Amino acid sequence: MYYDERRKYWLGGLLLVLLAVALSAGWLLLHKKTPGMYGAIALSSGTQAFGTAWGYADPAEAHARAQTECAKLGLTDCAVRVSLAGTCGALVMSSQTAQTFAVTDLDKAGAGALALAQCQATGASDCQVQANFCGSGS
Repeated sequence: MYYDERRKYWLGGLLLVLLAVALSAGWLLLHKKTPGMYGAIALSSGTQAFGTAWGYADPAEAHARAQTECAKLGLTDCAVRVSLAGTCGALVMSSQTAQTFAVTDLDKAGAGALALAQCQATGASDCQVQANFCGSGS
């Protein structure tokens, strides 16, 4: 009889632990942080260095992060040149012409194609996409 009582308590405790784990997992799934729609591209005016940020809920935070990423290279002249709010952006550079092209569009492919076309229109043959993303990170 003593064994049966112990077994009931043990099984009851196990069920309580399993219930607590299931409730915790459900809470985490329901409260999962979704990425924000804001992003930014910061560029150095003296070099072709840049910093990017995406997935922020606040545009000021996205701007600050992009500038911080650019400044990690030891630069002090980084400024946000592209701000994304539910849109996509692309950054294309040419070392041949020392030019940078940063554009926005409704989708990532469109932004990349537009930036490449602008670069190639200058006659540059070394145009390369450096960054291509949407404000939400996709």
